[in-house]
Amino acid sequence: MSPKQKSERNLRQKRLILDKSSSLFYRKGYRSTSMRDIASACRFEPANIYYYFSSKEQILYEVYKEAGERLVAAIAGLEHDSVRNPEQRLRSLISLHFQTPVPGGKPYYLMFDTELKSLSPAHRQRIIELRDIYDRILRRIIQDGVDDGTFAPTDVKLSGYAIASVVVRSRLWFSPKGRLSGEEVCEFICDFALNALKKPADQGQIRLM
Repeated sequence: MSPKQKSERNLRQKRLILDKSSSLFYRKGYRSTSMRDIASACRFEPANIYYYFSSKEQILYEVYKEAGERLVAAIAGLEHDSVRNPEQRLRSLISLHFQTPVPGGKPYYLMFDTELKSLSPAHRQRIIELRDIYDRILRRIIQDGVDDGTFAPTDVKLSGYAIASVVVRSRLWFSPKGRLSGEEVCEFICDFALNALKKPADQGQIRLM
Protein backbone atom coordinates (compact mmCIF):
# COMPACT_ATOMS: atom_id res chain seq x y z
CA MET A 1 0.00 0.00 0.00
CA SER A 2 1.40 3.37 -1.04
CA PRO A 3 1.69 6.22 1.49
CA LYS A 4 -1.16 8.01 -0.30
CA GLN A 5 -3.42 4.96 -0.11
CA LYS A 6 -2.57 4.48 3.55
CA SER A 7 -3.37 8.12 4.31
CA GLU A 8 -6.70 7.89 2.48
CA ARG A 9 -7.57 4.70 4.35
CA ASN A 10 -6.75 6.31 7.69
CA LEU A 11 -9.00 9.26 6.86
CA ARG A 12 -11.85 6.90 5.96
CA GLN A 13 -11.39 4.96 9.19
CA LYS A 14 -11.36 8.11 11.31
CA ARG A 15 -14.46 9.37 9.52
CA LEU A 16 -16.22 6.08 10.25
CA ILE A 17 -15.26 6.21 13.93
CA LEU A 18 -16.46 9.79 14.33
CA ASP A 19 -19.78 9.13 12.61
CA LYS A 20 -20.52 5.90 14.47
CA SER A 21 -19.44 7.40 17.78
CA SER A 22 -21.66 10.43 17.33
CA SER A 23 -24.65 8.18 16.75
CA LEU A 24 -23.82 5.98 19.73
CA PHE A 25 -23.24 8.91 22.06
CA TYR A 26 -26.69 10.20 21.18
CA ARG A 27 -28.54 6.87 21.45
CA LYS A 28 -26.82 5.43 24.51
CA GLY A 29 -25.30 8.50 26.11
CA TYR A 30 -21.61 9.27 26.25
CA ARG A 31 -21.00 7.62 29.62
CA SER A 32 -22.87 4.43 28.68
CA THR A 33 -20.98 4.02 25.42
CA SER A 34 -17.79 1.98 25.64
CA MET A 35 -14.83 1.83 23.30
CA ARG A 36 -15.90 -1.76 22.65
CA ASP A 37 -19.32 -0.46 21.51
CA ILE A 38 -17.63 1.93 19.11
CA ALA A 39 -15.33 -0.77 17.78
CA SER A 40 -18.26 -3.12 17.26
CA ALA A 41 -20.22 -0.47 15.36
CA CYS A 42 -17.20 0.10 13.12
CA ARG A 43 -16.49 -3.66 12.86
CA PHE A 44 -13.03 -3.14 14.32
CA GLU A 45 -11.15 -4.80 17.10
CA PRO A 46 -11.21 -2.50 20.18
CA ALA A 47 -7.44 -2.03 19.99
CA ASN A 48 -7.80 -0.59 16.48
CA ILE A 49 -9.70 2.43 17.82
CA TYR A 50 -6.69 3.45 19.91
CA TYR A 51 -4.58 3.67 16.77
CA TYR A 52 -6.66 6.71 15.78
CA PHE A 53 -7.82 8.16 19.10
CA SER A 54 -6.24 8.08 22.55
CA SER A 55 -9.53 7.89 24.46
CA LYS A 56 -13.30 8.07 24.21
CA GLU A 57 -13.13 11.68 25.39
CA GLN A 58 -10.76 12.44 22.52
CA ILE A 59 -13.35 11.07 20.08
CA LEU A 60 -16.09 13.25 21.57
CA TYR A 61 -13.83 16.28 21.39
CA GLU A 62 -12.97 15.61 17.74
CA VAL A 63 -16.67 15.32 16.87
CA TYR A 64 -17.37 18.72 18.42
CA LYS A 65 -14.19 20.36 17.12
CA GLU A 66 -14.61 19.23 13.53
CA ALA A 67 -18.19 20.49 13.40
CA GLY A 68 -17.27 23.82 15.00
CA GLU A 69 -14.25 24.40 12.79
CA ARG A 70 -16.19 23.57 9.63
CA LEU A 71 -18.92 26.05 10.46
CA VAL A 72 -16.58 28.84 11.55
CA ALA A 73 -14.45 28.38 8.44
CA ALA A 74 -17.56 28.56 6.25
CA ILE A 75 -18.84 31.85 7.70
CA ALA A 76 -15.57 33.58 8.68
CA GLY A 77 -15.50 35.83 5.62
CA LEU A 78 -18.90 37.31 6.46
CA GLU A 79 -17.77 39.14 9.60
CA HIS A 80 -16.05 42.04 7.84
CA ASP A 81 -17.50 41.62 4.34
CA SER A 82 -17.64 45.13 2.88
CA VAL A 83 -19.12 44.05 -0.46
CA ARG A 84 -22.42 42.52 0.65
CA ASN A 85 -24.92 44.38 2.79
CA PRO A 86 -26.09 43.04 6.19
CA GLU A 87 -29.18 41.38 4.70
CA GLN A 88 -27.09 39.51 2.13
CA ARG A 89 -24.54 38.52 4.75
CA LEU A 90 -27.23 37.21 7.10
CA ARG A 91 -28.79 35.18 4.29
CA SER A 92 -25.36 33.72 3.50
CA LEU A 93 -24.69 32.85 7.15
CA ILE A 94 -28.03 31.09 7.59
CA SER A 95 -27.59 29.21 4.32
CA LEU A 96 -24.06 28.11 5.19
CA HIS A 97 -25.10 27.04 8.70
CA PHE A 98 -28.01 25.05 7.31
CA GLN A 99 -25.95 23.35 4.60
CA THR A 100 -22.60 22.71 6.31
CA PRO A 101 -22.39 18.97 7.14
CA VAL A 102 -21.37 17.88 10.63
CA PRO A 103 -20.03 14.51 11.91
CA GLY A 104 -22.88 12.15 12.65
CA GLY A 105 -25.57 14.45 11.24
CA LYS A 106 -28.64 15.04 13.43
CA PRO A 107 -27.27 13.25 16.53
CA TYR A 108 -24.54 15.89 16.77
CA TYR A 109 -27.09 18.67 17.27
CA LEU A 110 -29.19 16.58 19.66
CA MET A 111 -26.30 15.78 21.97
CA PHE A 112 -24.35 19.05 21.79
CA ASP A 113 -25.58 20.64 25.01
CA THR A 114 -26.02 17.41 26.98
CA GLU A 115 -22.54 16.00 26.41
CA LEU A 116 -20.42 19.16 26.35
CA LYS A 117 -19.86 18.73 30.08
CA SER A 118 -18.18 15.36 29.39
CA LEU A 119 -15.17 17.07 27.81
CA SER A 120 -12.03 17.89 29.74
CA PRO A 121 -11.80 21.57 30.79
CA ALA A 122 -9.24 22.35 28.09
CA HIS A 123 -11.25 20.65 25.35
CA ARG A 124 -14.51 22.20 26.52
CA GLN A 125 -12.90 25.63 26.45
CA ARG A 126 -11.84 25.16 22.83
CA ILE A 127 -15.36 24.21 21.77
CA ILE A 128 -16.80 27.19 23.63
CA GLU A 129 -14.28 29.41 21.84
CA LEU A 130 -15.52 28.15 18.47
CA ARG A 131 -19.12 28.74 19.51
CA ASP A 132 -18.18 32.26 20.65
CA ILE A 133 -16.60 32.99 17.25
CA TYR A 134 -19.82 31.94 15.52
CA ASP A 135 -21.89 34.13 17.87
CA ARG A 136 -19.54 37.08 17.33
CA ILE A 137 -19.87 36.88 13.54
CA LEU A 138 -23.64 36.61 13.66
CA ARG A 139 -23.93 39.52 16.09
CA ARG A 140 -21.59 41.65 13.98
CA ILE A 141 -23.86 41.20 10.98
CA ILE A 142 -26.95 42.09 13.00
CA GLN A 143 -25.24 45.10 14.58
CA ASP A 144 -24.08 46.35 11.18
CA GLY A 145 -27.68 46.09 9.98
CA VAL A 146 -28.91 48.09 12.97
CA ASP A 147 -26.20 50.70 12.46
CA ASP A 148 -26.99 51.29 8.78
CA GLY A 149 -30.75 51.26 9.30
CA THR A 150 -31.42 47.93 7.56
CA PHE A 151 -32.62 46.37 10.83
CA ALA A 152 -34.64 47.90 13.61
CA PRO A 153 -32.92 48.57 16.96
CA THR A 154 -32.86 45.25 18.78
CA ASP A 155 -31.19 43.22 21.50
CA VAL A 156 -28.38 41.97 19.25
CA LYS A 157 -27.27 39.17 21.56
CA LEU A 158 -30.78 37.81 22.03
CA SER A 159 -31.53 38.12 18.31
CA GLY A 160 -28.39 36.14 17.51
CA TYR A 161 -29.37 33.36 19.91
CA ALA A 162 -32.86 33.21 18.43
CA ILE A 163 -31.67 32.97 14.82
CA ALA A 164 -29.04 30.34 15.61
CA SER A 165 -31.61 28.30 17.53
CA VAL A 166 -34.04 28.33 14.60
CA VAL A 167 -31.33 27.09 12.23
CA VAL A 168 -30.18 24.36 14.61
CA ARG A 169 -33.74 23.11 15.16
CA SER A 170 -34.35 23.10 11.42
CA ARG A 171 -31.38 20.75 11.01
CA LEU A 172 -33.18 18.33 13.35
CA TRP A 173 -36.61 18.20 11.73
CA PHE A 174 -35.69 18.72 8.08
CA SER A 175 -35.93 15.66 5.85
CA PRO A 176 -34.90 15.54 2.17
CA LYS A 177 -38.05 13.44 1.65
CA GLY A 178 -40.29 16.14 3.10
CA ARG A 179 -42.66 18.53 1.36
CA LEU A 180 -40.02 21.24 0.89
CA SER A 181 -36.48 21.03 -0.45
CA GLY A 182 -33.48 22.13 1.57
CA GLU A 183 -33.25 25.28 -0.52
CA GLU A 184 -36.89 26.14 0.13
CA VAL A 185 -36.58 25.57 3.87
CA CYS A 186 -33.42 27.66 4.01
CA GLU A 187 -35.08 30.49 2.08
CA PHE A 188 -38.05 30.40 4.46
CA ILE A 189 -35.75 30.63 7.51
CA CYS A 190 -33.88 33.55 5.93
CA ASP A 191 -37.12 35.43 5.22
CA PHE A 192 -38.42 34.63 8.70
CA ALA A 193 -35.28 36.01 10.38
CA LEU A 194 -35.10 39.10 8.19
CA ASN A 195 -38.78 39.92 8.69
CA ALA A 196 -38.20 39.78 12.44
CA LEU A 197 -35.23 42.14 12.22
CA LYS A 198 -36.35 44.69 9.67
CA LYS A 199 -38.03 47.94 10.49
CA PRO A 200 -41.78 48.04 9.84
CA ALA A 201 -42.50 50.23 6.83
CA ASP A 202 -44.35 52.80 8.92
CA GLN A 203 -42.04 52.80 11.94
CA GLY A 204 -41.07 56.31 12.93
CA GLN A 205 -43.70 57.89 10.69
CA ILE A 206 -46.44 60.14 12.03
CA ARG A 207 -49.92 59.00 11.13
CA LEU A 208 -52.25 61.84 10.05
CA MET A 209 -55.86 61.45 11.10
